[in-house]
Amino acid sequence: MDPWKVILIVAILPTLGSITLSVMNRGTLVETLETRNLQQTKVDDGKKALEKAKEELAKLEADAKTLEQEAELMGVDLTSMKIAVSEQELMIQSLTDNIATADTRIAKIEEVKTLFGEIDAVSQKIAAANEEIVTLQTNVTKAEESLASANARKQESEIQIERMDAMAKFRKTGSIWSDINTKVKSAYNDWGFVIIGAGDAQGLVPAATLDVTREGKPICKLLVTEVEVNQATADIITATLLPGQTVQVGDTVTKKANVALP
Repeated sequence: MDPWKVILIVAILPTLGSITLSVMNRGTLVETLETRNLQQTKVDDGKKALEKAKEELAKLEADAKTLEQEAELMGVDLTSMKIAVSEQELMIQSLTDNIATADTRIAKIEEVKTLFGEIDAVSQKIAAANEEIVTLQTNVTKAEESLASANARKQESEIQIERMDAMAKFRKTGSIWSDINTKVKSAYNDWGFVIIGAGDAQGLVPAATLDVTREGKPICKLLVTEVEVNQATADIITATLLPGQTVQVGDTVTKKANVALP
């Protein structure tokens, strides 16, 4: 309430009280009490609306946390995530509209309440209502921040999904997206294969071809047949094995990346 309104009310309150007491009859008192009861009912309805809005905000925060947990799982479905984010946006808009309606209702009730009771009591109720409005506005801000965070996580998930699709395609062609530089862990020349110290965690994929060198001199090439987390099995490509050479433990295995992830 503007300060000049408060000063004006304080100035005319004694005069208004004396005039009201001199002209108010019993019917007017009854009507006034009924009006105050009606306004109190509206206040209660406004508080219920505010409580409902708080509950909806709490549910929204819970939904946002659930979305965050689901986004951390790389198996999340992108279409479902977009639908969930859209639903949250609609919920935020609906909640914002409800809060605006509640603000309007409270403002009207406060204007009526200023006509009844003591100025101090009315001011205290207005202050409490203003605090509730500030709380609601803070909750809306938090909800908007939560939505922005969910959108950011959605974008990150889209990038991860795009990378996973690219990785799946590269695996089919034997293409690698990271430089490989490791050693031969075990060599089985009689059976024509070796175990090397790089795997899926280092970007190695089945069907990739690798170079084997010893002290900078080429020995042969390998064809990756099976990939684990941190090691892989590869066949010795005998056509590339230099005469008189065998693959030995400790030989260097390298390959430059031939593709790039998104």
